[in-house]
Amino acid sequence: MRMLRSFKVRIVVTILLLELVMLSLVLGFTQTSAFERTREQIAAQDDIILDLLGEAGLTALPTREFSELAPLFRQAATNPHIQQILLLDDRQQVIAASDPQLIGQHLEERPTPPDTYLRAREIRSGPHSLGKILVTFSNRELEAAYASTLSLGIGIALIGTTTVAIAGLLLGLFLTRRLQRIIDQTRRFASGDLQARVHIDGDDELAELGNAFNQMATQISGSLRHIQHLAYHDSLTGLANRMVFHQRLRKAVNSALRSDHQHVLMYLDLDQFKIINDTCGHDAGDTLLIEITRVIASQLRARDTIARLGGDEFGILLENCNTDQARAVAEKILHAVREYRFDWNGHGFRIGVSIGVVPIGHHTPDMEKILSLADMACYAAKDKGRNTIHLVSEQDNEMSRRSRQMQWMARLQEGMERHLFVVHCQWIANTNDTQRRPFAEFLLRLVGSNEELILPDDFIPAAESFHLMPALDRHTIELVFKALAELAPEHRPQMAFINLSGQSLADERLSRFIEDRLLAWQLPPSAFCFEITETVAVANLEQADGFIARIQALGASVALDDFGSGMSSFVYLKHLRADFVKIDGGFVHNIVASELDRHIVAAIDRVAHHAGFRTIAESVEDRATLEILRELGVDYVQGHAIDRPRPVEQTLGPRPPHLSPQPASPPA
Repeated sequence: MRMLRSFKVRIVVTILLLELVMLSLVLGFTQTSAFERTREQIAAQDDIILDLLGEAGLTALPTREFSELAPLFRQAATNPHIQQILLLDDRQQVIAASDPQLIGQHLEERPTPPDTYLRAREIRSGPHSLGKILVTFSNRELEAAYASTLSLGIGIALIGTTTVAIAGLLLGLFLTRRLQRIIDQTRRFASGDLQARVHIDGDDELAELGNAFNQMATQISGSLRHIQHLAYHDSLTGLANRMVFHQRLRKAVNSALRSDHQHVLMYLDLDQFKIINDTCGHDAGDTLLIEITRVIASQLRARDTIARLGGDEFGILLENCNTDQARAVAEKILHAVREYRFDWNGHGFRIGVSIGVVPIGHHTPDMEKILSLADMACYAAKDKGRNTIHLVSEQDNEMSRRSRQMQWMARLQEGMERHLFVVHCQWIANTNDTQRRPFAEFLLRLVGSNEELILPDDFIPAAESFHLMPALDRHTIELVFKALAELAPEHRPQMAFINLSGQSLADERLSRFIEDRLLAWQLPPSAFCFEITETVAVANLEQADGFIARIQALGASVALDDFGSGMSSFVYLKHLRADFVKIDGGFVHNIVASELDRHIVAAIDRVAHHAGFRTIAESVEDRATLEILRELGVDYVQGHAIDRPRPVEQTLGPRPPHLSPQPASPPA
């Protein structure tokens, strides 16, 4: 107690007590602020990751192309902060994941693992939900940040307390003044001023505390800058990402509308990139993207913006640039990419680039329309033969056609989602056994907004252009299986014919789908025949041969449709071991008047029979044609003379048609 009578001691004790209180307040404030700041930064980082993954999902879901998502998800999952990434479709089925074993599973309710939390982001296209991104994040980063901040706070408290105790009365005021600098800068940093730093001379404890604060502030600022860089740049190429590009494009569109400035948007898509990616691996693909980025960027001005918008898709914004200058830049890029040679493991590759060019001026529509035009222009360039340029003009028939096709794409997707497709069927009669129950071909129709029926010729070109035919084929198969399963077996046709597109030939999973649906609907495979056109089969001989083998292995049959449209294809009959040949109606409908057509049909029938095929004549419109085909020995006939396409419920039943002309009526 005597020591407390000393003025110096009392000052030291008083200063020490005051300092302890101040340090507690400051450290409590700093701990809370730093922790909340870290929580906000991690939440912002999570939002950025969800946005980036959502953009990738939005690009892949409409086209059902998920090959580009797997490497993206795997790369993202290497981040210790990310535990798992799932992409779900609108049926809650996993269609892409960082763990390939989860693909195809349905999401089940389950508790979140310890030390993790789940974030979800819905992926929408207009008013429609396409699916969602689910990301499981780790809490360890937040816990580590809290522990680090707490450790630093304890260290600060100990250093401060020790310093005050040793300093004494003479240093009390000086130490308080120096400590106040740290407090002020700590508060500035906690309030969001990331440039706040402590400047204290000397090498004592307070100087070390200031240096520790500076090191912590520098580390946090650097981490935040790295996160911000990832938020605004493509992680592979370092280019601006889609979000930044859209922001700059929006500003350019607004400036063009407000003033007389003219800008140009270019949309680039690499030609043959997928071949390199598939044959050499994703490492080669990534290296190619990095190198080709430098090639393209070298042809641009410093103020131009180039961004990576997708797997091998790039956007370029040329500000204050007219169309003539933009065309010159596009030609330079085209030439530079054409001259570039990619070397990988001793092999050299050449690639090209298709470029869509869209002017941005005073009469430019909104940004979404500009992006849509650029995308269509790029596809138009590909349609010209790839490695070309398409410049959008006011009178652009190609863009009008593309626009109509894109509208069809939305209608087709809506049609499948809302079950607006129906199937009609048409009998195929046996010329030799008229008492035998005939075959039937099932034909797809789309129900329009006014309940009108839209025929395939109106929507198939758009479906083929946007690679929707595999999905449409599967939808058709499901409709036919459902319609037949609801009928009594004796009311079904002897065999149901279903048309498939050329795009489905390469889908090795289609046969598995057919097998699964046959089991689900409890239908015999032998009751089905799948049609592919002769021209598609000949153009893709190896794929067609594999497709036929897979279908026949199920126990179903295969028919070559429109046979004879290319007469040189006779030689392929010995390679394409299908079951039926459907003679092209172009030769059939005129055999009464044309002796040449009659001989052609007879030749096709004879060669097909010698090759082991059964023959079906299409476009049989009258009794005279029917009698000639019967005399020629054609096995089956199909056309309005036998039956017209009608709804299933009006066609199938206990009374199939006989070989006699039907009353004239408009086709369904």
